[in-house]
Amino acid sequence: MSFKEKMYRLANRRPREEEIREKVKIIHELIQEKLDQKRSTNQVKAQAERTSPEQIKTDFYLDALAVANKKGEIIKSDGEENFKELLKDKELPQYVTEQFPDTKLFTIRNNGQNKLIYKEEDRFYLMKTPGTISIPEIKRITKKLK
Repeated sequence: MSFKEKMYRLANRRPREEEIREKVKIIHELIQEKLDQKRSTNQVKAQAERTSPEQIKTDFYLDALAVANKKGEIIKSDGEENFKELLKDKELPQYVTEQFPDTKLFTIRNNGQNKLIYKEEDRFYLMKTPGTISIPEIKRITKKLK
């Protein structure tokens, strides 16, 4: 093969290699974009699972969990009817805000159970647990429920 033929082949081969590299690069970017989309949807699903009242209940060893507004209506709950007796009198949230305006946490101990009422802004977070919960844990729970 002569020098001219070798040069001709090299000259014609490089654009093909560059085209192939460009196509591989585009394919790689498309695959990466698809993987990123999949990761983001998985993260959203995982976040939704972590913030459900049922998941929070198991994470913090609670027997029951609910969020109520100032009127005493339950906004979020773990699905159980544990706080119906506590909130059947709709005046409890009003009583708490009027009589104890600066108090944020109430603990009601009854038969080995602790019922906690945590007041933050316009919501009441109701928790039932056999043990105790620290203030930082309560704040993490409320942050996850917002």
